[in-house]
Amino acid sequence: MITVSKEDYLKAILEAESEGESVISARLADWLKVSAPAVTMAVRRLKKMGSCASRATATYASPPLDAKIARKLTLRHHLIERMLAELFGMEWWKVHDEAERLEHAVSPDFEAKLSPSWAKEESVRMAT
Repeated sequence: MITVSKEDYLKAILEAESEGESVISARLADWLKVSAPAVTMAVRRLKKMGSCASRATATYASPPLDAKIARKLTLRHHLIERMLAELFGMEWWKVHDEAERLEHAVSPDFEAKLSPSWAKEESVRMAT
């Protein structure tokens, strides 16, 4: 079962990897705004579930299936940001935080309705 917490950790690992950052506990704690012990416990749970692997350098990586979940969540986040900004005119400084909350509650049907053209643009952007 995937939880909001697991989605957040998988997405943070993917984002750090995509920015060329070493995925270490301190960086995850900073990105997720949680304590280092909270990251240690969460990573321990992810490892038991097979959703996170440690490397010899004390960095973390997600297996392909979980990285796919993180990429899908990131795409959903970007689509929601665009919806909030372009359709609803929400102020740019509020968009990201609101999308963080909504990305976990959006159904696949709603996601499909956001906009096929936006999804295509975001998929292309994320692949490069």
